[in-house]
Amino acid sequence: MSNRYSTQQLYQHLTEVISQIQQGNAIEITQEGETVAVILSVAEYQRLTAPQSGFWQSLQQFRQQTNLEELGIESDVFAGVRDITPGREVNF
Repeated sequence: MSNRYSTQQLYQHLTEVISQIQQGNAIEITQEGETVAVILSVAEYQRLTAPQSGFWQSLQQFRQQTNLEELGIESDVFAGVRDITPGREVNF
């Protein structure tokens, strides 16, 4: 992070800092030489805090929320569906 300001400098350069944030730059705030905070644009903050779930999480959530038996689906309906044999041989 190249944009660093001490807490004292932050007050002196607030307009510049806000301009840099609006341009998408993150600002590192230091106090007594130690980083204490990072200021991000709202867009970057929302991107970082947006809920993200991968396939496995979505599958687990589906399994928890859906009672297959109530839908008339046997719990072993998917047993043996997956073909575990290796794929066909391909010559390049």
